[in-house]
Amino acid sequence: MKPAVLSTMLLLAACSGAAVTTTTASVPVDAPPTMTAPPATTSTLLPTIEACPEVPYRPLVVPDRVAGEDTEASDLGDDPYSTIPGTSIKLWIGEDASPVMALIRGSLPPESWAGPTARIDVLRRDAALGPLPGDRWAVAWFESEERCDLFTLLLYPPTSAAEALEIAESLIPDR
Repeated sequence: MKPAVLSTMLLLAACSGAAVTTTTASVPVDAPPTMTAPPATTSTLLPTIEACPEVPYRPLVVPDRVAGEDTEASDLGDDPYSTIPGTSIKLWIGEDASPVMALIRGSLPPESWAGPTARIDVLRRDAALGPLPGDRWAVAWFESEERCDLFTLLLYPPTSAAEALEIAESLIPDR
């Protein structure tokens, strides 16, 4: 079998209209491959993350801009706080269906605090109150080291530390 040859002709011309130079090169088309096949890969399925039970608390105080509770917690897009797999959330929305406040079970804030935090008391437990990126405020606490015993109260802008503290201090068991 004869190797095929590919001829390439390059034409170079100067802008001045000078003489044209022609170059011909031969490149074998069926040259031996220089790469080897990638090694066989194996895949493992990640374990399914069980959803945490419902949030066992409810606030007695909510922001004035709350229009209702969204039981589906939908339309949050790629919100990094309330769309964490395995969490259970209660979401309060405004008139335009935008999120106002979320109570999240199964996760602490996934980002670092954007500023200093204050130590406060929530349900007789130590908690951290502080700002998060995007003008959000959060209160975070844990009841044990189990994932479903991690809690975050998240307030979406416009909000303040005072509003977050007032709501956190109003939390009671939801029976």
